[in-house]
Amino acid sequence: MANPLLGFIQSFKASVGNLRSLLKASSAFAFIFVLTLTLSFLNSANTLLITGILRSFKLFAIYAGLFSSLLYAGLAVGYPLGSVVRLRRGLQLLLLGAADSSLVLLVAVEHSPLLILAIIFIITLMEGLEGVYSESIVFYTLPKEMYGRLSSLYQSLITILMTVGSLLITYLASLQTPAHILFAVALTSVMINLAIIGRKRFRDAPLT
Repeated sequence: MANPLLGFIQSFKASVGNLRSLLKASSAFAFIFVLTLTLSFLNSANTLLITGILRSFKLFAIYAGLFSSLLYAGLAVGYPLGSVVRLRRGLQLLLLGAADSSLVLLVAVEHSPLLILAIIFIITLMEGLEGVYSESIVFYTLPKEMYGRLSSLYQSLITILMTVGSLLITYLASLQTPAHILFAVALTSVMINLAIIGRKRFRDAPLT
């Protein structure tokens, strides 16, 4: 009788091996893999940090409700926008990510709740557009016979990093203020996007 644990370990090792091979062979997949994992960790607590900023304003409950709605509204516009706005190279996606993070910097220093909410809508719209290309690269790059296992490993890594990042970043926000930590996170995200632009392998990665 086969040992389920041994089978899981062997499957996991095979998935890791396949993932390493893909990272070496596909610049597009490597580009999305590195960028998504890094930013998933950094931006894991952004929603909580922005909620903490809104809490300092009067009518917090109303602003929090609008914030929650705008998160979905921006994505609802950004996802279909991906079929209209065609990104061709990694450079365009990196510049979009840098612009996105730059807007988060404005949220951290802005003192008008309505302007913050307007910026939130634009940010999530851009994130929806970015998400279309990130997911499509993963989907089309992975071989069909490996998609289930590698997709599972990829999503597991993202989930683990988001869990750890959220705990760490919210802890830091308890030592400083949500606005200060959000500013630091957004500035780091901008710098990462700009730093990766310097890597030709990622900059020239084909998106479509």
